[in-house]
Amino acid sequence: MSTIHPKLIKIVIDQTPRAMIAMLIVSSAYSIIFFRYIPTITLSIWFSLQILLALFRFHNIKMFKKYLTSKYSIGIKNNRSLFIALNLFQALMWTISSILVSIYAPQPFELVSFIMIIGIITAAALSMSSLYTAYLTFFFAMIIPQLIIMLYYGQHQHLGIIILTIIYIPATILLSKAILNSRLSSIEAHDYLEDKTDELYKLSTLDSLTNIYNRGYFFAVSQDIISITTRE
Repeated sequence: MSTIHPKLIKIVIDQTPRAMIAMLIVSSAYSIIFFRYIPTITLSIWFSLQILLALFRFHNIKMFKKYLTSKYSIGIKNNRSLFIALNLFQALMWTISSILVSIYAPQPFELVSFIMIIGIITAAALSMSSLYTAYLTFFFAMIIPQLIIMLYYGQHQHLGIIILTIIYIPATILLSKAILNSRLSSIEAHDYLEDKTDELYKLSTLDSLTNIYNRGYFFAVSQDIISITTRE
């Protein structure tokens, strides 16, 4: 796996809690809508696994924070693999949810499930695009089974939705790529400004010939020391 800018990982860390809360809200809505059709035990197991997934995702970002702080590259790489695995599991869970609706719920409830999943995929573009490979893996793991389910269980009127979904695929991929590029540009601009700020600070405090601190630096430090002693 290629190296990812730490600030991109920090974006994922910041956005994951909101994404997981949103996922649990959608899961709750799914359970409320379909509890009269899907067997209670099956639905309870499905929802429990969603909660367990959210807990693992919270643990995942906790480990990301730890490894970023310690700059442990192997740990970051392994945790990134875990991030992808957890998202594949999430895709599996939503695929199962669609199958359950197709089996137990009357038509056109499968469209409700399908719309929920499209919403999750689109929202994930905002929270996961910083880890672009992970998002693409999640995206295709979500969308391809949905198309297969719609083709297998759906009626002829679903063909229009399938066609729209096929159009939706490149549009969402382009959106996620645009989000990633925007974040990278912002990070690069911020890093550039930080470098220039450090450079200006060195120019203002170091003598260019001897490379030792100049008079201005000592005046600034002495003022700080005087201020501290005055307060004491």
